[in-house]
Amino acid sequence: MHIGHNDVVGANVVIAAQTGVSGSSEIGDGCVIGGQVGIGDHAKVEAGTMLGGQAGILPHKVLRGKGMLYWGTPARPFREFLKELGTLSRLARRKDTPERS
Repeated sequence: MHIGHNDVVGANVVIAAQTGVSGSSEIGDGCVIGGQVGIGDHAKVEAGTMLGGQAGILPHKVLRGKGMLYWGTPARPFREFLKELGTLSRLARRKDTPERS
């Protein structure tokens, strides 16, 4: 884990391994941050927010919502992330797409 300069990390925060927080970012109280998460500079993760593994937070981004789970790169609400994965899976199975050799 790497915490950059001028960062503020609240109380009761759980941060898993291989996570990097760039400078001047804020992590609110009670956040849960999965492994290999990257948080850009001047980003803010508000209290009670959860970040799934390998989530990427863009610089100057604010993630709101106590109890909200964010996933993906760039990080977005988990339900939205799952819908995108489902759409990609369906597109990959379409019969009219050319097959690889």
